[in-house]
Amino acid sequence: METERNDNVGLVTPIPMEQWVCGVLEPADPYAAPLGDVEYLSFTTPQPGWVEINLEAAARGSAADMQFVLYDEADSVTVSDGFLTTDPMMRFPMSTPQSFTLVLGETTFLFGDEYDWFLLTSLVKAPVEWSGYEAESNNAY
Repeated sequence: METERNDNVGLVTPIPMEQWVCGVLEPADPYAAPLGDVEYLSFTTPQPGWVEINLEAAARGSAADMQFVLYDEADSVTVSDGFLTTDPMMRFPMSTPQSFTLVLGETTFLFGDEYDWFLLTSLVKAPVEWSGYEAESNNAY
C-alpha cells in the first residue's frame, strides 16, 4: 500500500519491483484545491534490461481512467494514458540500471471520486525479434 502523503516530488514513496502495490486517489475538495490527488512513487531497476510498468484500475473494478508520467534520472519525461484502454501499460529497454519516478493520477488530474489503483513494475524478457521474410507478395487482394 502506498504511504500518504506522497502528492509532491518531496514526498515520494519508494516501491519494490516485482510486487503489486496499491493505493487510492482521494477526492479533492473542489473549493480548496484545483487538482485531485496524485501519487509520486519511485523505483530502481537492479540491472539493465526491459522494464514493464502495468497500472490497473478499471480491470480491478475502479471507475478511474488512469495515466502516469514517468521521469528518469536525466529528467526525461514520458506520459502514458492507456491508449484504447483505461489501464496503461508501458514496456521499454534500458542499458544501465536506473532510478525512476512515477506520477500517477486520474486522466484529468482533477477532483472526483475516490479511485483505487494497482501498479506492478518489473523486468521482463525482450520482445521476440524476427529475421525471416515472407516468401510471397501480399500486395494484392
